[in-house]
Amino acid sequence: TGTPLSSVNRPNAQFNVCINDISSLPVSWTPATGPNAVTPANIDSTLSHPLTPQVYHASVTSPNGCVSSNFIYVGVDTTLRLHAFPADTFLCNAGSVQFTTTTIGSPLPGNTFSYSWTNLSTNTAAGTGSALTVNPGVSTDYLVTLTGGACTLRDTVHFRIGTSIPVNLTIDSITCHGASNGKIIAKPTGGTPPIQFTWSNGPTNIDSIQNLAPNTYSVTISDNQGCTGTAGTTLTDPPLLAITGVAQNILCHGDNNGSVTLTATGGTPGYSYQWSPVEPNSATLTSLVAGNYAVTVSDSHNCTASTPSFTITEPASLTLNVVPSNASCATS
Repeated sequence: TGTPLSSVNRPNAQFNVCINDISSLPVSWTPATGPNAVTPANIDSTLSHPLTPQVYHASVTSPNGCVSSNFIYVGVDTTLRLHAFPADTFLCNAGSVQFTTTTIGSPLPGNTFSYSWTNLSTNTAAGTGSALTVNPGVSTDYLVTLTGGACTLRDTVHFRIGTSIPVNLTIDSITCHGASNGKIIAKPTGGTPPIQFTWSNGPTNIDSIQNLAPNTYSVTISDNQGCTGTAGTTLTDPPLLAITGVAQNILCHGDNNGSVTLTATGGTPGYSYQWSPVEPNSATLTSLVAGNYAVTVSDSHNCTASTPSFTITEPASLTLNVVPSNASCATS
């Protein structure tokens, strides 16, 4: 053990660390596995590319078994990011597109920065600079690499050519039986702005529709080049939330052994129970005295159902009447 050799704080840095004056002794680095591992872990000068802050330990062992070790702390600024955009580009006809870049987070260290673009489909260089204009003719992915000081940042963009713009739908389902609160949001993955939307139930030029009743809905989009895409979905009506129950009356007058057992069906499971005049959140009530018991059941979407009160009865009190009978005396 010892004091740190040094401490560095580099965003997403790939770095070399070395041990001096070890006279070719065996070296062991940790961590030797995982995303922050050094590679290789058994030489004096090794390489690491940590994703999170990490303390690295190195130890050497002499032929007579003496061990010496030390460590270095590497801080990683995980807020620094390179973003290339547009991330997804779709064209229905072959054409050109320009990708640009921006960085978010702490400034890159150093004064010299370089960009390189790689065509991932052919694994060949595609250009340099913070922007790239391409006309590949076929669907292609591109990797941009920014090197600044000791830091290397990367991002990927996607270029697609096809006959229809892909459209993803985000759906908020109808919550309760008979309600009209569904919502659909259309998200094209590509196309050249501005994007136009036409919905099957009438609205245009908006990317979402709401307050929807059960039905089938579709959207058609078109972009500035005349490319189109379509997507659709069906909103269904949840089953009606319903309650059935069985009441067990009291066996003897004055006892408290009545009960009510409920069965909830329909709605969206995840039921809760609100009883009156008692308060347990349960489908079954036990140890009840004679009286009326009402319940409201809610499902996981806060849809509710109620029933008339369950009436627990008790038998009349048992009365014992003793009738005296006079004895008669026999005479001779």
